[in-house]
Parts: sequence; structure tokens; C-alpha cells
Amino acid sequence: MRDILNELRSSFDFIVVDSPPIIAVSDAAVLSAICDGVVLVFNGERTTTQSARRAMERLDKIGARILGVILNGIDIRDPEYMDYRSYYPSYSAAGDDSDSDFERA
Repeated sequence: MRDILNELRSSFDFIVVDSPPIIAVSDAAVLSAICDGVVLVFNGERTTTQSARRAMERLDKIGARILGVILNGIDIRDPEYMDYRSYYPSYSAAGDDSDSDFERA
């Protein structure tokens, strides 16, 4: 895999590698060690705080560079996420029946 990534780096500016969950199997940890960075994806309804922390700790132990986190699987209209509406004013202004790009993302 390291050789494949090195060859691809000579032709592409960005290479995205999708891996299985870091907690479930060791493949993600091995891949993260040879990639330039990691973007974690957490499901807001299913990922527990404990498993998110374990994922971060596992990546930290192997020295993976964490570039960021994507939080998906949430409904920003839910009252629990009221504070987040200030970050997405165009979404909350669009109303419940809007078919905006943000809703489809």
C-alpha cells in the first residue's frame, strides 16, 4: 500500500483513502500511519463519546495526523442542536421544506 500511495502521489495532488472504522479493524490504523492525514467521520446519532475518544486515542498513539472531523447523521432542526444553527444561518432560514444543497449533503 505504501508503494501504491507513493506512485499515486507523483500523479495526484490529493488522494482520498476510505477505510473501515478505526475501532472495528486494524486496517484503518495501518493506513493512517502511511497517509498524510486523517479525517474522522462520526455519526451524531450512533457514535458514542467513548468510541470517539478511543478512536482519537488510537490515532494519537500511532502518530496519525488528524486533519478534522465530519459529524453526520444529525438533523440540525432538532432542538438539541439549536446552538449549531448560528453556524448555518442559510440552512435555518431556508425552513423545513427547503431542498437546499446543505440538506442533501
